[in-house]
Amino acid sequence: MPDLESIHSAVADTADLLGAACHRDELWPVLRAYEPGFTSGGVALRTTTRARRKGELSVRYLEPADGTDPYLLALDRRFTVKADHPVDRLHQEVQDHGTVIFNGVDVGAASGFEKIWSIYADDGAPSLGAMSRTPAMPPSVGGNLDYFARHGLTKVAGVGVDYRSRSVNVYFSFIDTRDTAKISAMFGDLGFHRPDGDELRQCRQAFAVYFTFTWDSPEVERVCFPIRVFEPELMPSHLDPLIERFVTGARFHGEDRAYVHAVTSSRHGRYYKVESFYHRPEPMIEADRRT
Repeated sequence: MPDLESIHSAVADTADLLGAACHRDELWPVLRAYEPGFTSGGVALRTTTRARRKGELSVRYLEPADGTDPYLLALDRRFTVKADHPVDRLHQEVQDHGTVIFNGVDVGAASGFEKIWSIYADDGAPSLGAMSRTPAMPPSVGGNLDYFARHGLTKVAGVGVDYRSRSVNVYFSFIDTRDTAKISAMFGDLGFHRPDGDELRQCRQAFAVYFTFTWDSPEVERVCFPIRVFEPELMPSHLDPLIERFVTGARFHGEDRAYVHAVTSSRHGRYYKVESFYHRPEPMIEADRRT
């Protein structure tokens, strides 16, 4: 298992590789506060080609839920404060829907605490209709139920609450839909850029699809198709020099190799998210061997 210093070193070195900022006084306190998650869970380093945040780096852990509330810890350590906004209530409200089996936290290398994740068991996944009625959920979730029903997205696989940008990601498993025309329609029906043929073929390999919402708009902000691969050659390094630098310089705690690249689209255009798993515990590796 990695220790916090090795994780911090990997984040700092990767930030330097990307020309990104990394502030220990922002990063280290959050690593320390969530040490059990970072040292025993899956740990991924993440960046994006999105123009406004290009090269920004974050690190995430994901581990089995143990009853500890990561939001209460964030409040206690003053990583976030209640500001009479629905985002401050949402994490605890979504715990009442379905069976949460994994929790996670995102930390910006330069900005500190960012997000909390809740992942549901397949047999305990809440319906999107029920989730949309959660009091603190953005109204845009309920306002777009017809779209999701039309595309067969009715069971929520996970929720990510972003305290930095005051937004919410809603995840759906993406196992049964492998038709490129249907995937293209998922983009087009939102008025987003439709990926080209190669990107659509990549989207067919996605393990999930997720959508971003805010409290400031009635519309879906963006859609993202994450694809997991296990060889650096399978990452789309040709699409952007940043991706090439990230993949070439990725550090790992052991011999295991896993990456994610994600086709992301919004009304403002298309970009890519990429991540590398610095460490994956054996149960996570074994789960991929079975799929």
